[in-house]
Amino acid sequence: MALMNWTEKFSVGVASMDAQHQKWFGILNRLHDAMLGGKAKEVQRAILAEMVAYTHTHFAQEETLLKTKGYPKLAEHQAKHAAFNKQVQDLEAKMISGASVLTHDVMDFLKHWLNDHILSTDTQYGMWLKEH
Repeated sequence: MALMNWTEKFSVGVASMDAQHQKWFGILNRLHDAMLGGKAKEVQRAILAEMVAYTHTHFAQEETLLKTKGYPKLAEHQAKHAAFNKQVQDLEAKMISGASVLTHDVMDFLKHWLNDHILSTDTQYGMWLKEH
C-alpha cells in the first residue's frame, strides 16, 4: 500500500523535476512497504543508501536548473535542501551504527517533508519559471 500517491497537484510544471519527484515517491513507498511487511530491518540499509544518493542527485539537478534560470530564492531553497540532506544522512549514520531507524515517526517525517517541500517550496519555483 502506497504511503504517497503521485497526482497532478504535485506537478511543478517541469517534466524532469516531476519525474524525479515521482521517483522519490517510489523510494518512500518501498520503505513503507518494507515496514508494513515486517522487512524494514532487512532492506533499510539499501533503501536508505539509495535515498541519500538520490537526494544528492535530485537536489543538485534542481539547484542547477534554478541557478541557470536565475531563480531569486535559490539560496533559501538550497538551505532547505541542506537541512534535509543532513537529516537523511543522520538517519543513515544511526542505521549504520546498528539502530533500526525505519519507524512510523521517520516515515511520517519523510512523507510530510516531501509533501510540504513539493507543494510549497517547489511549486513556488514552478510558478516563477512559468512567469519568466
